[in-house]
Amino acid sequence: MKKSGALVGVIGALTEACFCERCNKMRVTADGLLRPCLGDALEFDLKPALRGGTDNDVVQVFLAALAKKPLAHGFKDVYQPARPMTAIGG
Repeated sequence: MKKSGALVGVIGALTEACFCERCNKMRVTADGLLRPCLGDALEFDLKPALRGGTDNDVVQVFLAALAKKPLAHGFKDVYQPARPMTAIGG
């Protein structure tokens, strides 16, 4: 194999056992749902607030999702999402 000098890195799915306690991420899916954790099936529908609500309505959906964000992901329990990552925009 010819060496090009390029460096390739791989980002592991689970980099450390206890990363959840510092996680501040939520994801808006491709179909307008808000997921407080990728390792959990809980989703909140953002579409009504975005389509006909106020800025405060959008904030309230985010706050509700944040309040329900699980303390830990389900990946350690062999969590299998109902939808693959490609279906949620991942």
